Amino acid sequence: MNARFGNVVAIVAGDYLMARSAAIAADLGTEVAGLLARTLAWLTRGQVSEVRTAYDVTRTVDDYVEAIGGKTATLMASSCRVGALTSDATRTSQSPSARSATPSGWSSRSATTSWTSSRPTASSASRPARTSARGIYTLPVLVALDDPSVGEELRALLGRPLDEPEREKARSLVASTRGVELALDEGARWAATARAALDGVPEPSLRDGFGALVASLLAEVSAALR
Repeated sequence: MNARFGNVVAIVAGDYLMARSAAIAADLGTEVAGLLARTLAWLTRGQVSEVRTAYDVTRTVDDYVEAIGGKTATLMASSCRVGALTSDATRTSQSPSARSATPSGWSSRSATTSWTSSRPTASSASRPARTSARGIYTLPVLVALDDPSVGEELRALLGRPLDEPEREKARSLVASTRGVELALDEGARWAATARAALDGVPEPSLRDGFGALVASLLAEVSAALR
């Protein structure tokens, strides 16, 4: 919407969709409506955290964690919980599903926020361009900034919008460190947490479906970045 019709239209369209989602949630009951309201609050908090640290080379891992926790993990958890609520699933099923979805969000976001692959593919290059253009420094970049071999050079390059040659230079610096590898390792750790949470789901088909989703999220990203 933003690219095709401009920022103002995109904002209004987003407001309309949020209003429609609130109306739908209200029709589904107070529990779903309350969940949606809390989710929107966390999404906003995550976005504020991300905007607050744009182009900030002192951004910490805690800042990064706060942003993706609000923008991705919370959204996935709430989506799964709404599905459970509207399908009349038992409370025994609802909680493990949401607990699994939360680390699933961490897993996918930890792995996919890398724009540092030395061989970017179509799936891994679209976010990189947008993310770097907005100055959002992700986990591999934060790791590289702390690397004594490239950190000083990278820090001098970042902190402002970059043109294409500068983005390629930054990408090569980060790719020369263990940033991408550590991001994938972090994604794998959260994926394992998600799978462990599924042990409490009594329905085999639901448990297997969630397990397959978790595995596919990480496998797709890993294949794109390696």
